[in-house]
Order: sequence, then structure tokens, then C-alpha cells
Amino acid sequence: MKIHGLYVPGEGWLRTAIGTRVTKKVIIAGDEAGAVFRDSYGLAAHYGGQPERWQKMRGEAVLVYKGRNRRSEVHWAQEKNVGPVEEKFVRWLEK
Repeated sequence: MKIHGLYVPGEGWLRTAIGTRVTKKVIIAGDEAGAVFRDSYGLAAHYGGQPERWQKMRGEAVLVYKGRNRRSEVHWAQEKNVGPVEEKFVRWLEK
């Protein structure tokens, strides 16, 4: 999965490092996770797809921050027929 940029609170919009993709993807809620994804019905109503197939995901992305590459944790929602939506910066993974 490719993310082109993310909004980082206090910093604004940051782009992903050229040639990088989201790695270490994990399903944290929804389809196949064993945990309920509470937003699935709202996402299905807004973007389409089946509520029971929506997943909340976690992964790592490399963002360009003040001229250097930094690893970050990102979250997003996805459904097989819709794709990833609502990408969100969570935290920096290194100082």
C-alpha cells in the first residue's frame, strides 16, 4: 500500500519518502481480527462495501520530517472492494 502524505498534528502535511510503502501491516479490528470494528457500518455507508468486511489496520510508513526520513505508525480502514481510506498518523517510532 502506498500513502502519499499524512497530516501530522503540530507539523502539517508531510509526504512519504520516495520509493517507500507501508510495511508491517496488521489487522487490529474487523474482518479476520476477532475484534469488533465499531466504525464499519459508517464506513460502509460512506464509502461502500460490506460492513462485516471492513478492517482497521496498523502499519509503518516512512515520512519526510524536517529533511530526514522518520518511521511512523499509521492507521487506516480498508475493505477489499473499496481499498484503503482515512489514513491517519499515530506516532513517531523513533526519536
